[in-house]
Amino acid sequence: MTPPPTPTAADEVVKLAYEAAVSHLDQQDTSLGNLRNRATWLITAAGILASLASNVGLLNTDASKGPVAPFGFVVALLVVIGGIGIVAVLVLLPAKKWTFGPSAEVLLAKAGQDETDVRKRATASLVTCIAENSRRYDARSQVLSIGYGLLVVEILIILVGRIVA
Repeated sequence: MTPPPTPTAADEVVKLAYEAAVSHLDQQDTSLGNLRNRATWLITAAGILASLASNVGLLNTDASKGPVAPFGFVVALLVVIGGIGIVAVLVLLPAKKWTFGPSAEVLLAKAGQDETDVRKRATASLVTCIAENSRRYDARSQVLSIGYGLLVVEILIILVGRIVA
């Protein structure tokens, strides 16, 4: 019976590529967390502005308590705040099919194989995952940009509504 071949040390360039891929996935995870924090701040700002709108009378329905804004402004404000809420939820949803790093289980299944080959295949897989994560991140980022636009619209509705009331 012949012993299994001894794995060879991974080529230094392959090691470097593998480490770069793992590092990139870690950076993507941090970026996703930052994006989620911005979505949380967005919904917080929308809530504060809605409260301000109420204080300046935009949501006032009783003319004896001050000026009453046209009904259309109130509806528009509610729609915009609802849109911001939807945006925040979409960004904050769990990141399904997001790759956070290499799979220890898959790597363990390759035990005893040539380290360079294992790292090459793992790196190629991680590069694919990086591209998929990037696509998912970009989609969430674009949704958040829409939310920022809605926040500006909310501010404008409040200001114009106050002037008109």
